[in-house]
Amino acid sequence: MSAFSLTFMQKMARHICHVTNYTFQPLYLGFGDSSGDENATSVTGYARQPISFTPAHYLLPAGDVVQCENDAGITFGPLSNFPPTPFGGFGTARLFDAPTGGNNLWNIQVSPTGSRVDGCTLTVAAGVLVPKADAGGAFFSGPSINASATTAFLIGVMDLMLRGIAYQPDLYLALARPWSTSDHTGSTPPAYTELTEPGYARIAANGIWQAEPSIGNCSNAVDVTWSASADWVNNLFGMIMMDAASGGNLLFGMDSWGTGASPPKAGDSITYPASTPGITNSHGLYL
Repeated sequence: MSAFSLTFMQKMARHICHVTNYTFQPLYLGFGDSSGDENATSVTGYARQPISFTPAHYLLPAGDVVQCENDAGITFGPLSNFPPTPFGGFGTARLFDAPTGGNNLWNIQVSPTGSRVDGCTLTVAAGVLVPKADAGGAFFSGPSINASATTAFLIGVMDLMLRGIAYQPDLYLALARPWSTSDHTGSTPPAYTELTEPGYARIAANGIWQAEPSIGNCSNAVDVTWSASADWVNNLFGMIMMDAASGGNLLFGMDSWGTGASPPKAGDSITYPASTPGITNSHGLYL
């Protein structure tokens, strides 16, 4: 089982939302146990090792998964004085953004090959460490919203996170019908039809977000409102995020509905109210 740390996910959400830009740091592989400690530091000769990853790619045929793999073997040692734990302090691989200290970014329960005896070396083969993101599930999520990312979006985020490839698309909020996070199929973006009703246009969203310290992601700091200049016909709306004011690419979609009549009549509004950090807003936006 593997997982990105909350710290890393916070950094990515805030970067994508143009709140705090993420600066890539060279990555290092360390080891510890399932307690969350880097207890391999007690082993004589242990030091974190530099690690790099293959380009992010869509995985076929195993479902809606984007992943990277370590692109070369990594060796620790010579080592001695292993602690009396099941894996001698080498039961969980840990990804860090510094050779010492720094932040733990990702973990996976995997152990290097080699006998734990004084003077040994332990090796992680190429392709063993595989950070993954589920394109069909929630990459960013909050208390009132489930965000289903497209494969292209996740490839951009993963390459930024693990390889330092610049990625920060412009954000435009849009309404579409129908939308469901269950519509995502493989590498094909979910089907949607963007609204064309009178008074509708995408809303530029680069500067509307704020960090959410309590839940670790971002929420809208200002009201997001669409006003109907004539009666709208359909009421099956979901939120989608695009990377251009018109045309462009779908980034992700959200199962969410703001306040207001459904469908709105002339003069009505659909609003996602601004959120107060730390206080859950059932109609706000959380990414």
